[in-house]
Amino acid sequence: MSVDHGKGQDEEWLNELPPRRLIPALRGFSCILWGMPISILLFVQAVEVATLGQFCIPSYVAGVLIITVGMVFLYVAKMESVFWRKTSRGGLLASCILIYLGPFVYWFTYLPRVGIYYIGNLMLMIISFHWLLWSVNQLASEIGSMTGDLDLAIEARICAWSVVAFMLVPLVLIVMLSGVFAQRYESNLLSEIQGLRNNTPIWAQMFFFLPLSFTMVAAWKAKERCLFELGRIVEVR
Repeated sequence: MSVDHGKGQDEEWLNELPPRRLIPALRGFSCILWGMPISILLFVQAVEVATLGQFCIPSYVAGVLIITVGMVFLYVAKMESVFWRKTSRGGLLASCILIYLGPFVYWFTYLPRVGIYYIGNLMLMIISFHWLLWSVNQLASEIGSMTGDLDLAIEARICAWSVVAFMLVPLVLIVMLSGVFAQRYESNLLSEIQGLRNNTPIWAQMFFFLPLSFTMVAAWKAKERCLFELGRIVEVR
């Protein structure tokens, strides 16, 4: 049976999103909503958790683990949508890559100079991070489409494109340019990135953080929408 989400046909979309799918989606977006600010705060503070003697892992990985649990919940929700399955699988893969590449963030403190291998892993980490944000926004948009909330669907999709426009493209250019300067002058990649950041106006830097807040808002709205639909199902029954 085809479902017209835009006409508010309650019985149809209630049958399409039963509790066994809404509950994992609710848990998934809740984990992502908590994991993102935790990851950001720990990353900004650059706190390390020392384990196994000399082996250190970035503390922000703890927040990424929470996000990964959320992506697992979204994947096991098993919505009847090919786009949902592909996007949730991609977001789960991106979060796992972020955990694997976590230690590369601090390699600049141990390496005498930045090499191509380090820059390649850092670029992969940046792409995975934005892939994860893109996936969260697209899944939030899909929740809006499935439940007839067109405002959420459109808003989350715009947020997904803002990740590319305001974060991915500028950050890739900054890292590539800083890598070229670091290779040419045999300097530290982080110092080159900081130099470019210091020469960038504050108002331009603020655009970089907009997609992060937009993504958290989209995850929160998707969580609230799932909770609202669960409440309506209880009332109908």
